Amino acid sequence: MLTLPLVLTLTFAADVDVFPQDDLWAALGSAAAGDTITVHAGTYQTPGFVELNLQGTQNAPIVIQAAAGEVVVIQGVSNQNTLNITGSYYTFRGFEITVGSHGLRIGDTAHALFEDLHIHDVNDVGFS
Repeated sequence: MLTLPLVLTLTFAADVDVFPQDDLWAALGSAAAGDTITVHAGTYQTPGFVELNLQGTQNAPIVIQAAAGEVVVIQGVSNQNTLNITGSYYTFRGFEITVGSHGLRIGDTAHALFEDLHIHDVNDVGFS
């Protein structure tokens, strides 16, 4: 009888709530497959250049969303894109995005969903 070793990798999805006193950028930077990050009402100022690499999977996408019924503003700086996003299998939902040279700049991305975004008062393109 042949015995083969079994390697089992477990991943645990997290539900993370972010409030204005929390570090939104750290929460987004540590998002893993299956995580849901819910951002609560407030204005979140970017620290300058922000690049997110969101790597969900088909069975465990990453969801980044504004809390239901709450106004969440992501405010950039005028000489940088507000957010630069790459990755796969993620949803970005319910945010107001303002200021920045571009609103959202999407790089190497597959299977992404963008819903209910209000992008305004950026210097150039809102979504590219």
